Amino acid sequence: MRRLAFSRIRPVSSGARSGLPGRGSIIALAVVPLLLFYGIFLLFPLAWSFFMSFHDWPGASFVRQPEFVGLDNYHFAFFEDHLFKRSLLNTFLYTVMNIPINLVVALFLAVFINSLPRYRSIYRTLFFLPVLVSEVASSILWRYVYQSRFGLINSFLTQLSDSLGIPIVTPRWLEDTNLAMFSIVMMTVWMTMGYTLVIFLAGLQGIPENLYEAARVDGASTWHRFRFITLPLLRPTIAFLLITKTIGSLQIFGPMYVMTDGGPIDATRTIVLHLYEQAFDSFKFGYASSIAVLLFFIVLFFSIIQVRFLRQGWDY
Repeated sequence: MRRLAFSRIRPVSSGARSGLPGRGSIIALAVVPLLLFYGIFLLFPLAWSFFMSFHDWPGASFVRQPEFVGLDNYHFAFFEDHLFKRSLLNTFLYTVMNIPINLVVALFLAVFINSLPRYRSIYRTLFFLPVLVSEVASSILWRYVYQSRFGLINSFLTQLSDSLGIPIVTPRWLEDTNLAMFSIVMMTVWMTMGYTLVIFLAGLQGIPENLYEAARVDGASTWHRFRFITLPLLRPTIAFLLITKTIGSLQIFGPMYVMTDGGPIDATRTIVLHLYEQAFDSFKFGYASSIAVLLFFIVLFFSIIQVRFLRQGWDY
């Protein structure tokens, strides 16, 4: 009887588990709120922006309805709005300056910290602290650091000039058209360096140590170990950072808005800042939507290009 009782026990199959009562309701409760959130706050605004890009509508007016203008907004952006072309050029300039400096400096620091025998977590935490500060607070802080007369940098240069007896011309960091963009790039590099550093450290710690030991036995120098082991195995990490940094750089807004407001003489006006001013200063919501659509396709284009080229021959 005991053997017969045990022989009747059968394990629950996956098909039986899938038919458990209430399983579909639990899945729906977990998925539907997420779908609603993305639908309301992502898909609907995206579709509405694309729709409004073909209309002329001053959003502050509750009487005038959106007027369909076709491709006039896009024609105006490309052929008549010189500020759009200037802001687009400034955005590309910022991207080209920011990404190489950020990646190269972060990679150098990550390799150095990873080579330390101890206290790695302390250095990682110290470099990551600026990431925890909000973008607006960092921009306000660095605006005073760059202040022409009483800023930290120029005050140090003035004291150095007095102590050495050598005349040093203090730069007007945010007032000079040739220095303003570079100054903002340096601030954003300081602000985002910790994030890039942590990602690089995670990639470095995933490289097997026996590869380095074998290279040392073969007599490989430090540069050759970095060139033929570290860089090839960090390619997926570099690809990830390059794509995300490009997207973030093309969408830069906060530092320009807080530190220079696009000046001097539109030298730091970026595409998102121009979009903001068209929407909330000039109340041209239709034209601002067309700029947003153009920015979306620009980001999409560069992301696809980077993914296609960076993944060739790389083992993910």
